[in-house]
Amino acid sequence: MIRRALTLACIAGLAGCTINRAPVPYTVMEAGEVQVHSDITLERGTAAAFEDFTSAGEAYGVMYVAPNGGDHYWRVGSFSARDVDHEARVKCAAIIQAACIRYATINPQSVDLDTAIPARIERQLRRAMRRTKTGDFVAIAVMPTGAYGYGFNYDTADEAEARALKECAAEIASEQKTVDADILPTLIDAGLFECRLFQTYRR
Repeated sequence: MIRRALTLACIAGLAGCTINRAPVPYTVMEAGEVQVHSDITLERGTAAAFEDFTSAGEAYGVMYVAPNGGDHYWRVGSFSARDVDHEARVKCAAIIQAACIRYATINPQSVDLDTAIPARIERQLRRAMRRTKTGDFVAIAVMPTGAYGYGFNYDTADEAEARALKECAAEIASEQKTVDADILPTLIDAGLFECRLFQTYRR
């Protein structure tokens, strides 16, 4: 796994970047480490899917499989191990209509998860910081499916957060369109399309 420590000031190449109104060093997570948690024998198609899963190059990921090693669902990306696991577990169970077994995970190694951010968040954050005046706020809101919204260049944290939540909520309809109508109610009930604040920063 490749990781690199940096401060928010380094993210935009500018001095004075702060989080929650105080400077905080950050670790940007790159590709995580794959760990297998089950000795289930995978069917041929599922074994091929596992190879795709292991080469995804994301910080977070999880693969669930049916007890027979056949049907499966895997997910990478998202914003936390909890999010990616929740989505994959719920979707796998909804698709095969039975409880799935967690076969493997991808997790960042040797990082402080309280101050670590996925690489794709850092890339988006740099863009938002460049478009925000010094002293103004940037906020990120996310949902378990991996969708997100930004609020940037606002005078107050409250305004940035409200805009981020609004932009995230605007992604709900498009996210739901990708889901089979038969399982959509189950995913909604499980909270997969609910937005929450990820973090707020000050330029």
